[in-house]
Amino acid sequence: MPTVETQTVRIMIHEINAKSRECVTSLPPELAERFSLSAGDKLSVKVGRVTKEAVVRIEPSLSVSKVSPLGLSDGLLRLFGLSRGCSLHAQRTVSGVRLGPVVGILAPRRSGLAKPYQAQTSLFRRVIAAGEELGVLVYVFDFHDILWKERRVRGYTFCQNRWVMRLYPLPDVVFDRASGIFPGGSLRADKARRRLVEDLGIKLFNTRVGNKMRMYKLMHADELLRKHLPPTYKVQGSGIVSRLVAKHGAVYLKPQNGAQGKGIIRLRRVKDGVAYTLTLKDYRQVRGRAARVGEALSRLRTQVALSSYLAQPDLNLLRINGRICDVRVLVQKDRDGAWHVTGVAVRAGAAGRVISNLHGGGRSLRLERLLKEALGADEEKRRRMQEEIENLAIRIAEVLERSTICLGELGVDLGIDRQGRIWIIEANSRTGRAVFRRCGMHEAARLADRRPLLYAMHLAGFTT
Repeated sequence: MPTVETQTVRIMIHEINAKSRECVTSLPPELAERFSLSAGDKLSVKVGRVTKEAVVRIEPSLSVSKVSPLGLSDGLLRLFGLSRGCSLHAQRTVSGVRLGPVVGILAPRRSGLAKPYQAQTSLFRRVIAAGEELGVLVYVFDFHDILWKERRVRGYTFCQNRWVMRLYPLPDVVFDRASGIFPGGSLRADKARRRLVEDLGIKLFNTRVGNKMRMYKLMHADELLRKHLPPTYKVQGSGIVSRLVAKHGAVYLKPQNGAQGKGIIRLRRVKDGVAYTLTLKDYRQVRGRAARVGEALSRLRTQVALSSYLAQPDLNLLRINGRICDVRVLVQKDRDGAWHVTGVAVRAGAAGRVISNLHGGGRSLRLERLLKEALGADEEKRRRMQEEIENLAIRIAEVLERSTICLGELGVDLGIDRQGRIWIIEANSRTGRAVFRRCGMHEAARLADRRPLLYAMHLAGFTT
């Protein structure tokens, strides 16, 4: 009997007829020989965090091609939440056979909606489809739906054009996409995360890195990143904001825990005082003027909690046709467990907007267009800047991952000013992928959906 896990074998699940209630698994002779199994052996079959003993049946009629057939009796199919025709991977272990990997996407669910996971609904559908191609069992779950004693969970998959609930084993790996607030509070969600990781040994990746100030401090401690960071201050009164406006002419105020450009404020010096623009949660803009910065902040405090805001100077970023631009770099880990750049694209804000976010009416463009705006026709300079952008994004991921449980992907937003200097705007572990699809970068968009599953295979030990 083998003492270590063997190489992963791709399998196709089919249902077998078992006359008794006994749990049975059937294998073709080639796979049985590879796994050192004989007919009648008692075999421990493990899927996710659920294990069941089964009797081995050898089926000479089963043929092996690129994918080995593996049969399970009806009881095993139901126990493991598997269906006929699904493709997974199998490994021979000391105690039996392990099938998987099983990946659970953790996210709060909104019942009764066409988009139960709000803006992430289409992403989850694509990741589930990618799982079917890669041989990964994927479902979405809320921590409220965990059946701890059974080590199972009520998870959701997307099939036949609708969301379907099934009972699944708790997963090998959790892909944490909980960007919203769970019913019952974040403290209970954090307790469930700890229980999954510490008590059950489940791998979990992409928990939140922290708020903007925490990330700023982590990056500022790195010598390479420090020179790319704009000065950043907590808004504790009007003094620092007034000084920034006086020195730079304009300043951005950002909520520490904000996302998607919501709540961002821009103040700029004008002839008779200061003008301000606030972007609301629905992307409507509130504009106004005041004689002094303090007066403008007093008005804004009726709309937002400025005590949780950060202040940064306006970086005078490049614009295309009057649209403010930034660069989105998606870096992800792959099956090798190392960081890779999946894609780089530009977000150009809607005309007249102070943010570049796509949700606020922005457009996505290829990086080449912005680099030509910054560097002109010099192709070698453009190549070097793209290389610097990609290396900087990888470095940010390496620095931030040191202070979180496990990071598997990061969206890095960078800006290029009119002098060609690259600035770090922010990084987000709950990053989107729409920018690549919208500008026709279809391979980057496809890879963006697959890489979290490839990294999950690495974490789960399903290597080939």
